[in-house]
Parts: sequence; C-alpha cells; structure tokens
Amino acid sequence: DVDMLAHPGLISLDEASLQRYGAWPWPRLLTARLLGKIAEFDPAVVGVDLLFADDDPLAPQRVARLLDGLSPVAAQALATLPDGDAALAKVLAAGPFVLGRAGVTTDPVPAGGSMLPLRVTGQPDLSGLKAFPGLLRSVAVIEAAAPAQGLVSASIDAGMVRRMPMLFSVGTNTLPALSSAMLALVQGVPALGLTGDSAGNLQRLRVGQLNLPVDGDGHAWPRFSHHEPSRFV
Repeated sequence: DVDMLAHPGLISLDEASLQRYGAWPWPRLLTARLLGKIAEFDPAVVGVDLLFADDDPLAPQRVARLLDGLSPVAAQALATLPDGDAALAKVLAAGPFVLGRAGVTTDPVPAGGSMLPLRVTGQPDLSGLKAFPGLLRSVAVIEAAAPAQGLVSASIDAGMVRRMPMLFSVGTNTLPALSSAMLALVQGVPALGLTGDSAGNLQRLRVGQLNLPVDGDGHAWPRFSHHEPSRFV
C-alpha cells in the first residue's frame, strides 16, 4: 500500500542533539540506539542517508587503547562493551532500513553487494545516467546487514538540487538511488522497471504500484512543498 508514503518524516540531528550527545560522527553504539528507537515506531521504511565507511573511530575498545594512564579496571570495562559496528548492523538487519552509498570518481571500487534487478521495456538508452566508476560503501558488516542500499549522490544545478537521480550507472551496473530503493523496499518489490521509446529516450521508472516519469538522464522532478515543521523529529 503506497498510501503510507504520503506521511513522511525527517529525523534531524539538530543543534540541541549535538549539544547533548556531542559532535558528529557519534559512536556507532549511539547511532544504533537512535535507529533502534526509530524502529520502535514501526515505520514503513527508513532511508539512512549516511555512510559508515570506516571502522568506528569511537569504539570503546579503540578508545581504551588510545587513552594513556587508563586504570586496568576502566580499560577492562571499556573492552567489554558491545562492538559498535556489530550493534549497528544488528539494528539495521531487524528494521526496514535502506542504507546510503555514494558514487566515487577516484579509486574505483566494484559495485558488488546487493543490487535491484532492472527490467527494461522498449529501448531505453542508459548512457545518459549519472555515472561513477565505483562506490563508497559502509564497512562490510554494516553494508551487508541493511535490507537494501541506494545511492545518496545528488545532481546540483546552479548550486541547488532541482532534480533527483533515480538510477545511477556504476561501472557496468545500474543501481538505484536511495529514494528508489526505499520505494522498492516498502512495497516488497524485487526489481525495478524502466521504459524507453524506440528512439532510446527514458520515459518511466516503475517501482511496484508507482510509475514515475523520468527525464532523459534518469532524473525525476519532485514537487517541492513549503517547509513543514511537523515533519521533523
């Protein structure tokens, strides 16, 4: 049922949050607590537009090794705390989370990981899709745990985001944007559909019950609304 998509919410890491819990990035244990609390509200789908590309720099075990003069009791207490990456992976695996990825133009990394199949109708020309040689992904334990992944890379026109890429070309693969992957996960869709005309022009991206018009390079033009404070948590 796509009616649930009419009630989006945004989780904002505002100044009050940063004052209370410290500067970003937060320890993975704290991030896991945040996502776990979000999951308790039974959301239909949650897009996590973040990457955790390195091991947790604030992992208790790492902090214990870095602090000189730490008492053996304190060091032992830190060493026995849960692993932050494992805790975050456990939360992601248990909820309707779509984890962010980013396209990279240097140091290409093969796409790999889970990918939504793309079923093509007509003769769409994919050469105009926003393209990257490779991906920046979260560390393996976190990337593998998330039920789905999507790219958060944006298209900037004159300093503003006016269009949203729905598909990307990464190496030899066609991968979904975070928004496309969210729409697929919430509907339980195993594949995306792309329609093009005989001239190769991209026309529509089909995600379950949704048939979304796209332009020639795979972008959608969203209808931007006025700022609505009630959407922010």
